[in-house]
Amino acid sequence: MSTYTRTMNVQIEVEVEMDYYRGCEMRMYMRNGDPGYPAEPPEAEVQKVFIGLNDQRRDISDLLSPDEISDLEDQFLEDEPELDGPDY
Repeated sequence: MSTYTRTMNVQIEVEVEMDYYRGCEMRMYMRNGDPGYPAEPPEAEVQKVFIGLNDQRRDISDLLSPDEISDLEDQFLEDEPELDGPDY
């Protein structure tokens, strides 16, 4: 038997669990005249990435590189900018 190694680019649908912070707009001054605060951008942090359905779901987070995780977070922020999240 022979072994053949090849790199393939494959697209699959995944379900991503993440923490989301919607950010906040800057405020120049407070009502009492005190200085305000700078804007904070929205943030997303991937917790788990699943493939499969229902009881066949498998977490593949450990199989993804940091760059792939970062790409998922960036894509989420581009696709869903209007989601409501908690104000921290």
